[in-house]
Amino acid sequence: MALALLSAMGTQKIRLDAVCCSASINACQHWHQWARALAISERMVAEGIAMNTVTFNACISACEEAGKWKEALSLLQMMDAASQKKTTISYNAAMSACGAAGKLRAESKKREGANFAKSFPAMAMKLWLLALTSLLNVARAIKVDLNSSKVSQPTRYSHYRLYVAKNGGAGAFCVKMYFYDTKDAEITTPVAGGSAPNQWSGGWSIAHGFNRERNTYCSKNGHPTGWLQYHFGEKKSLGAYALSHYWGGTTWNVVDWTFEGSNDGNTWTILHTKKGQPLVEGEKKMKFSLPTAPACTGKPVPEYECDKITDPTVCANSYARTPEKGFFAQCGMSGALCLSKGPRCEAVEQADAHSYYRLNVKKNGGATAFCVKMYFTDLTGTELATPVDGGSAPNEWGGGWSIAHGFNKERNTYCSKSNNPTGWLQYKFDKSVSLSSYSLSHYWGGTSWNLVDWTFETSSDGKTWKVLDTQTNHPLVQGEKKMQFSLSVK
Repeated sequence: MALALLSAMGTQKIRLDAVCCSASINACQHWHQWARALAISERMVAEGIAMNTVTFNACISACEEAGKWKEALSLLQMMDAASQKKTTISYNAAMSACGAAGKLRAESKKREGANFAKSFPAMAMKLWLLALTSLLNVARAIKVDLNSSKVSQPTRYSHYRLYVAKNGGAGAFCVKMYFYDTKDAEITTPVAGGSAPNQWSGGWSIAHGFNRERNTYCSKNGHPTGWLQYHFGEKKSLGAYALSHYWGGTTWNVVDWTFEGSNDGNTWTILHTKKGQPLVEGEKKMKFSLPTAPACTGKPVPEYECDKITDPTVCANSYARTPEKGFFAQCGMSGALCLSKGPRCEAVEQADAHSYYRLNVKKNGGATAFCVKMYFTDLTGTELATPVDGGSAPNEWGGGWSIAHGFNKERNTYCSKSNNPTGWLQYKFDKSVSLSSYSLSHYWGGTSWNLVDWTFETSSDGKTWKVLDTQTNHPLVQGEKKMQFSLSVK
């Protein structure tokens, strides 16, 4: 049908393009019509239609199952001539074609009663080894881990739970949970998704661990440790989670815990660990950033893992892991044996690391100066220590509002000098660090001293600055509220 449509386009003088031809070649691959796939590629060349990497890969894959190793390797050479980048799909399909040729030759010789090891063409083996060497070289060039998949997106789980190892001393622990996506938007949590091994019930049931009412979840009396879990029903990537305290007393609050993820509710991965959390009276909401995988700088590629493939037609147009090396190769249409592994990236750029970070204040709430305290969180979710001698600013109010108070753990904040409602507060680390978020706390004396517009910037030399985050028209909040802002990991 695909070939008939392609022919009809030519008859009706509709100009062909690479998309139409690639689709037809894929159809030929599925039905093992390698010769027709090559005929289409020859027609593309004749009509001046440029073949791209996708088209070449489809042609090589069409040759793969037929064992047409010479044609497959010839197509690899054509990719160089056409200045098209070879991918792991290109090399894997070419190697598989060499392997298939060997199997066909072996079956033929077995039927003839000959020893395959003595009759396999030496040139084919040399070319197979050449393809393998080329694959290893391209893998190193694009920094692909040959034993594992590099996932470009943050790790995704369907189950998340808080495992409480210690509370403040009461006979039970109480807590409410919140979840945030990678863009820092809070995710809704219908109470039906919550679970726990026990509950206080009444106004402190499992439902109160996730709804927006005042009360929290509390474990049953006599259970000062345990877990509270939420099942989303589908995989979700989290950028952060938050907990709010029980309002009746500090001894019921959590002190030591782990935040964990799972895709089956049985095997859990620890995503964040907290020990010695200060006990705070009231309903204070604590937010914790989760480490994010480095962003993909290449094109995300759909990836599948297939098990026990005996018939190549079971899994076409997907990716199969060859068990001996862990490579991912194209193997046919997705079928019952193929499970999605999510996107894969061929090239990964690590997160930027710098030694200088600063807050550049553009506007405050109307006072003659601005006041603020800064905190920094690394990619593991750990708040970094900030010895006060790393701080600097063009001016300061002095006394209890000095530069040191912009980074220490005392109540007061840094305040700029009077008549300086804008300006910057900077911190220099002893070594380059990568941040997942930064936090600011307000001046406790009045909202007009707080920040409204600002940028958060980084530098490697303290001279050339790069903006990491911009905030405008930020609401003025009374008191010492701590605001956390996630940063994109690049």
